Amino acid sequence: MSGGSFNYLFRRSDDLIPGDMLSMVEAIGRAHPGSKAAIDARALLGGLCACRDLWERLRYVMQAVEWERSGDWGDDAVDAQVDLYERVR
Repeated sequence: MSGGSFNYLFRRSDDLIPGDMLSMVEAIGRAHPGSKAAIDARALLGGLCACRDLWERLRYVMQAVEWERSGDWGDDAVDAQVDLYERVR
């Protein structure tokens, strides 16, 4: 299989939250508890986590689209993954 039409985007959910993000949010909170910066940093981290969770749920749909675009899978694989997502979601 060649795959890779979108540079294997479906595999990169860990890239959504940089490794030091949690430490940075905690450091801002310790240095300036209750500040708007601390509140917004926590909100940013929460939003990134929510995005990562959604990304994970969509992983197989994205894989099917990527491999369909590269010619490895057919439209039926995309349809099947979208149908499964619809039933589970």
